[in-house]
Amino acid sequence: MLFNKFAATLLSAIAAVNAISLPSIEQAREHVARGLVPQAFADALDPALEKRADYMCHMACGLAIYGAWECGPEAGPFDSECLCAADSSFSQQVAACNDCGWCLYQSYYGYLAGPLDTCGLPITPTGTQCAETATTLTPTIGPFQTYTPTSV
Repeated sequence: MLFNKFAATLLSAIAAVNAISLPSIEQAREHVARGLVPQAFADALDPALEKRADYMCHMACGLAIYGAWECGPEAGPFDSECLCAADSSFSQQVAACNDCGWCLYQSYYGYLAGPLDTCGLPITPTGTQCAETATTLTPTIGPFQTYTPTSV
């Protein structure tokens, strides 16, 4: 059962990677230097690193951030029709990211809370992996670190 869930997440992330054009590792490193994406995302793009499952989660969440930027500036506001469309780059990434996202919560959800809320999605991950240790944490980087959902 756990393997099937892992395999589904992995396949979803791989399919999503193929649906959006990846930034080069140099572009991602530049974005890290500017505080726009977590260092782990740039690391996941490094071809010299072994592509482990945890890097697939970094890829899905990092690409969700880039997908959101296709529909608005880094700190929003986002065009909801663009962002929330079923075939948007963001929508194609976000399910895989949310499934594994508790493990990356502090690093990625400060970037994802605004886009998630724009689409009426929960601003916290939906999967259970790492949830027992991460649910008490708060995002530490990104423009939405202290984000309050609009639906509250």
